[in-house]
Amino acid sequence: AQAVFFFFCDAHGRARCFHLLADAAQLDGRWDSACDFTRHALALEDDVQDVPGQIGSYTALALQFLELEQLDDAESAAKECLARAGPRDISRFTVIARYVLAEAHRRAGRSRDAPREAELTHNELQATRDVPSGSSLRLWLEHRLSAWS
Repeated sequence: AQAVFFFFCDAHGRARCFHLLADAAQLDGRWDSACDFTRHALALEDDVQDVPGQIGSYTALALQFLELEQLDDAESAAKECLARAGPRDISRFTVIARYVLAEAHRRAGRSRDAPREAELTHNELQATRDVPSGSSLRLWLEHRLSAWS
């Protein structure tokens, strides 16, 4: 698929292929590889100014960096996601980015910032429409946020 997308100069399709490779790497626990694939996708999304794609890529990078304990990079990627989304665009991506900020602050010992971000995450999770009740993502986030209560 990557070759076809390359042949037709389809940056969106090529970025999607890199995201699929990143997903597969994550499932295998190869977080460094997942970051590399996501960076390739993000570069393509930057080239075509695909803001929704950038938001998704920065969210994925935030989680990947968090998993690798690269807390400054996780925080930076989460902030990039939130900056591109803007304050009114609440989605699964912004909820995940907020969670990563809370967790990165907690792990880095920034106890003042962590609870505030966790509360924002909880509030956004309640407001978003693309994380349905009972979905695995909602259950995972609710479980993670329950540790903050």
